Amino acid sequence: MRRNRSRLFGRILSVSAVFMLLGSLDVPGAKAAVNGDGTDIVNENYADRLSLKPLAPAFRVETLLNWSPENDPDAEINRVSVPLNKNRFKGSQVNPLANPKAGITSAAITNWNHDEASSVGSNDFNVYAFDNWQLLDSYIYWSGTNEGIFAIPTPDIVDAAHRNGVPVYATLGFPWGKSAEGVAEIEKFTQQKQDGSFPVADKMMEVAEYYGFDGYFFNQETSGVSKATAERMNEMMRYIKRNSNLNVSWYDAQDNTGAINYQDSINSKNDMYVKPAEDGEYAVDEFFLNYNWTTSKINTTVDTMKGHNRSPFDAYAGFEIQQNSYNTKINTDALLDEKKQPKVSIALYAPNSTMGLAADPADFHEKEKNLWTGPQGDPTLADDSAAWKGMARFVTDASVIQSKPFTTNFNTGHGKQYFVNGKTASGIEWNNRSIQDIMPTWRWWIRGEGSKIKVSYDFDKAYNGGNSLKFNGALEAGSVNDTMLYSSKLPVTDTTKVRVVYQNQSGADVSLGVAYSEDYAQNNMKYYPLPKSGDGWQTAVVDLGKDAGKTAYALSLKVNNAQKIENYSIHLGELSVYDDAAAVLAKPADVKILEKMPETAFEAEARLSWSEQKNVLHYEVYQENADGVETLLGVTPNNYFYTPNITRTIENASADNITKLKVVPVNQDYVRGQAATISFDWHGDGCNRDREKPYIAECGVKGKGNLCLSGKCGRTGL
Repeated sequence: MRRNRSRLFGRILSVSAVFMLLGSLDVPGAKAAVNGDGTDIVNENYADRLSLKPLAPAFRVETLLNWSPENDPDAEINRVSVPLNKNRFKGSQVNPLANPKAGITSAAITNWNHDEASSVGSNDFNVYAFDNWQLLDSYIYWSGTNEGIFAIPTPDIVDAAHRNGVPVYATLGFPWGKSAEGVAEIEKFTQQKQDGSFPVADKMMEVAEYYGFDGYFFNQETSGVSKATAERMNEMMRYIKRNSNLNVSWYDAQDNTGAINYQDSINSKNDMYVKPAEDGEYAVDEFFLNYNWTTSKINTTVDTMKGHNRSPFDAYAGFEIQQNSYNTKINTDALLDEKKQPKVSIALYAPNSTMGLAADPADFHEKEKNLWTGPQGDPTLADDSAAWKGMARFVTDASVIQSKPFTTNFNTGHGKQYFVNGKTASGIEWNNRSIQDIMPTWRWWIRGEGSKIKVSYDFDKAYNGGNSLKFNGALEAGSVNDTMLYSSKLPVTDTTKVRVVYQNQSGADVSLGVAYSEDYAQNNMKYYPLPKSGDGWQTAVVDLGKDAGKTAYALSLKVNNAQKIENYSIHLGELSVYDDAAAVLAKPADVKILEKMPETAFEAEARLSWSEQKNVLHYEVYQENADGVETLLGVTPNNYFYTPNITRTIENASADNITKLKVVPVNQDYVRGQAATISFDWHGDGCNRDREKPYIAECGVKGKGNLCLSGKCGRTGL
């Protein structure tokens, strides 16, 4: 996409993405991505037996047409596990300046490098763990790749988005600049058969259906395209719309004639993409405007869209915030009508720039709050008083919480350690956005009086996952803090209950709040007291049966203290609304170690699979050492699994070189089922990656059998 500034956010931006993003500066190498790296291999490190780590696929036209699951070693593990939740609704408008019709699309650099980063998470706390899904319409997996023009989204971010009802689009990027190779690739891309079909479009639909993502973002900035080719591309997008449920998002670069001609609006020069055909079909669902829009250009966009019987909110005004994040000056007044509400939707470019402002991965969420909620720290108060207006000032939040059970551990999808039922199951850093919970709708809407409590994510204490919610502060006597957590539409029956897992410092009364009116009115809130908490995590079950027939429109946590408290804190670990306890799951069947690769005598990676089960939230995979200690290797909602974390030591290695692996299904209530066990055999497979050298047996370690401790395979000094 065309940009006005060139300073890069280097911590998360891949080299290949640089070439695309800085195309307007004519960076050398910008054209390299068009034809890929010269190979047809999906995962080179896997093919060369250097690693079992899965990578998200990327293609040029030729490799896309030749792709099949059978020739992609990562195909099964890269499939989305969470279907798109289509029961999404806009809640009551909490900010009068927001427009319920407006939306936001986000083109975020999701992974530090599409061609090298694991597609299923890694041992790193520092990741773009986006969780403000309630304010998004769609998510663009913005990335460059050295493999060609298609960057397919990783399943972890798609799972997180789908859980919140947000569709995710792959990036289709034709780099900026004049390039004979680029134009040739576009010609191949838009090839049409005599029967009217488009072979590449057919393959795009096949790939999207297989992997489970929801559409494509077209970023066509290559100069030299003819009008006939531009019109054919437009018809190709209509072909996709006619033959699938995929969405198409379009960037404001190529005009109706095929020229690269940024309009910063939708007008008669580029309206071909929003104009319906004779059968009523149109090419583009979302139109991403270039960044130099003005009041006049926004008004022209509104008029053009209405002239084609399209909603003006299908047009998204671009905010370029890659360099300075929420410190960017943007003339948002140009977007507003006489009611001070936005007239079009908003497109954020590189909102992952909050990571560059954060002191650490935990502070990232504080910086995210500033960008999304606004400097006031309360979505109901976001306004125009500060230079940066949080996104909650422009759009109304959405929710998917309409059915039971609804359970959340407030897990953001990354952490410094991983907790299971309040205990540390793994002490290593991790990220896996696939298992991110639905996070609170409002960050943070607190109603009350007196001292205001602070709410944040605590990555040092959790019940399940990597973090809990922490409520803390110095509270003057008589303070009341009712923190509104979730927008919902949950029907209450005579068996409905709410489970709350928490740790509460003494000195304050804590209640679960339920809003029984659609507008969350305080006079229609009912509060259910929670028992005083002792040390550690406590579970309270609240019976809502007396309110059967009502609808729970919001859930809150209320803290009120009669006496002054200097340093109060409470941790909320789990919140679950249910009618009946979910059935405990049987152990997974047909567990297999598909591949294994020892890196040293003490470390190995592996791929596993098992038969898919119904009603599973996710699976936890453990290793059991010879000393009986279990360590979590990872968590996945998929029935295909990769781990680089299998380990052993001299002290806990078994005499027969066997490490037991366990696969545990977890149901929607976070209750763990029966474990399936399989043996990981270290012996006979080599303890280094040089497959031409034999396994070194009988290394002379008394009592340890064939544990290899040679200098080549073992660690120095052991």
